[in-house]
Amino acid sequence: ELETHLENLGYSFNYEKIDRVYRQAFSPPYYSKNDPITEREYLEPDAYFQLMEHDEMAQARESSSDAKTLAIWAIIIAGLLAFASIVIQVAGFLVDS
Repeated sequence: ELETHLENLGYSFNYEKIDRVYRQAFSPPYYSKNDPITEREYLEPDAYFQLMEHDEMAQARESSSDAKTLAIWAIIIAGLLAFASIVIQVAGFLVDS
């Protein structure tokens, strides 16, 4: 009724334009595979979530590699400090005797 009343007053409704504005403003980036109005391709929801999982896995691999490198350096430093401690103790015994 409201639409008919407004049309009688001279207003016109362009649903394609309204739909385009709605899609561009409120739709997520995975709206549809091929949007005929904006002529863009989007990811479907399941593909979007698979992409998010892939990104998370890539970040986990990168941080795991960084952690491994850090752990190796920590072991090397601990070994050098242990060796230095032994050398200092032996040198102390040699000086005392």
